[in-house]
Amino acid sequence: MDTPSSPMMIVSAGFPSPGDEYKEPPLDLHRLLGFAGEDSFCHLMGTNQLSAAGITQHDLLVVTPTLDARHNDIVVAQINNGVVARRLIRFRDVTFLVPEDPANPNWPRINVMPTDHFRILGVVLCSIHPLNEFARNQLGNGQKQDVNDLLGLNRPEIFCVRVRGSSMQPAGIHDADVLVVDRGREARENDIIIASLDGAFFVKRFVKSLGAIFLLSDNPLSAPIAVSSQRFSIWGVVMQSVHLIHQALHPHPIKQGRTLR
Repeated sequence: MDTPSSPMMIVSAGFPSPGDEYKEPPLDLHRLLGFAGEDSFCHLMGTNQLSAAGITQHDLLVVTPTLDARHNDIVVAQINNGVVARRLIRFRDVTFLVPEDPANPNWPRINVMPTDHFRILGVVLCSIHPLNEFARNQLGNGQKQDVNDLLGLNRPEIFCVRVRGSSMQPAGIHDADVLVVDRGREARENDIIIASLDGAFFVKRFVKSLGAIFLLSDNPLSAPIAVSSQRFSIWGVVMQSVHLIHQALHPHPIKQGRTLR
């Protein structure tokens, strides 16, 4: 059944966006992941073993068993008595499950042997990354529910944006990620927000200092933005980022739309 979905636009994370913004069709994860099938499931990531792939601890992986797992896919697999999420590497008749964590290169590479009880449970389509404590508790509560409901995509105060740039990558927001934003939530110190400033849109941290407002990037190479204009407004607090992983989900070309005010 089709359900109402939240509108989506494009925001900048790294450099000021032009006055003319872009708009895409409403976001519905069921449609975005439409080929996932009814048997799709979620896997809560317990470690940083796939951090180089943009997947970190506490992320929720959306997994489908309907796609054939191919070389270089990220998969959730059962190996003997454990379940792991790793990069699938196949070379001739040899199969490896490989972690990707530059901060801890000693994670074991699993060489799947013929005597192992091994089964690929599904291919990872995307990861959902919580961006504050409330969102983290929401994703990790263990309750089985519809992904659209989990992210609140059917609520009128929720909207979505697609990111351009990498200034917020240390926070877990990557170029082309889709952000879930709550316009009904009051912005607090250090929250990640969507802000409009002089006709441009940004995703930054909200910081107050000495009576002034600053928009800060998590990339230390990006300079803070001091809010000195009256043409400033907060559009909402970012709750989660949806990181598209499988190659079938690569963003389609973005068409120019109307200016957002």
